[in-house]
Amino acid sequence: LLSGETGIYGKEPRVFYMLSQLMAHAQEQVIIHTPYAVCNDYMYDTLTNLCAQVPDVTMMVNSVENGDNLVASSDYLKNKGHLIETGLEIYEYDGGISYHGKSVVIDNDISIVGSYNLDLRSTYMDTELMLVVKSEALTQELTGYMEDMHQDCRKVIDARTYETPPHLDIARIPPAKRFFLGFLGILLAPFRCVI
Repeated sequence: LLSGETGIYGKEPRVFYMLSQLMAHAQEQVIIHTPYAVCNDYMYDTLTNLCAQVPDVTMMVNSVENGDNLVASSDYLKNKGHLIETGLEIYEYDGGISYHGKSVVIDNDISIVGSYNLDLRSTYMDTELMLVVKSEALTQELTGYMEDMHQDCRKVIDARTYETPPHLDIARIPPAKRFFLGFLGILLAPFRCVI
């Protein structure tokens, strides 16, 4: 069981650190599912090192069109390029309902599930728990569910380009809302630690 601190003030990034240590031991692949991705330089650097060590590191997040958290979506729009630069293979979920699963698969035998979002609030403020299970059978089952979710995802090629499955009907964000999200990303930049 990976557990963060239980105090009410700022915390050390224990859960993120322990997850990153586990992921760094992967031989072949890491799959991360998180509703949001809001990182700082330490987290970007850790993900970059992970991608340099492990051949296949994939992350799935809600697309801006599909997500229900305007604040996290605005930050993702503003900082998406930083995530791409880490080397992550990023998939944006467009299944029509905002996804809130938090899970990690490491190779074919480690499954991790719990409450931790890959964001600054979960990393430095909230008390989070993640359960680590070493089981090939469970990992195979969880990987199957993850792969099913990926069927309704766009693969990120670069900050503006996607590989989109033919069956997906991507919602369009009205220009006014897209402008608002961009403005919100700039406005909230000093307060990213609570996102």
